[in-house]
Amino acid sequence: MSVEQNKALMERMFLVAFNENKLELLYELCTPDFVCASPLISTKDGIKDGRTSLKELMLKYRTVYPDITYTIDELVAEEKMAAISFTFTGTYSGEVSGIPATGEKTKVKEICFAHFTDGKFSRIQFCPYGDTRSVLSKH
Repeated sequence: MSVEQNKALMERMFLVAFNENKLELLYELCTPDFVCASPLISTKDGIKDGRTSLKELMLKYRTVYPDITYTIDELVAEEKMAAISFTFTGTYSGEVSGIPATGEKTKVKEICFAHFTDGKFSRIQFCPYGDTRSVLSKH
């Protein structure tokens, strides 16, 4: 795929599937052997196979932050991969990693690396940066 097509795919995932909570799009956007990696995935290595893993992760975010909104800060792409820096904001309404809900507005920055195969996402790695734990617990 072209660089512009990969950018459009990233934007569709974040601005449509995630922001509009249209998670059924993940089955269209991701390969059947898709792999999702994130510190919030509760496996030994934080990696889980399958498109359903990303859907479950996004549902977890939506449970913790019911009004979650993603904003793309930076997006770069090549023919087989892309990287996005994004910010999500939302009201911290559910417990995560032992940190109780505060009801406060929270803003968290993350980076996501994506790999593509045949015009679809084949792997995504979410990488929070900064001290996310203190951002959540300071409220």
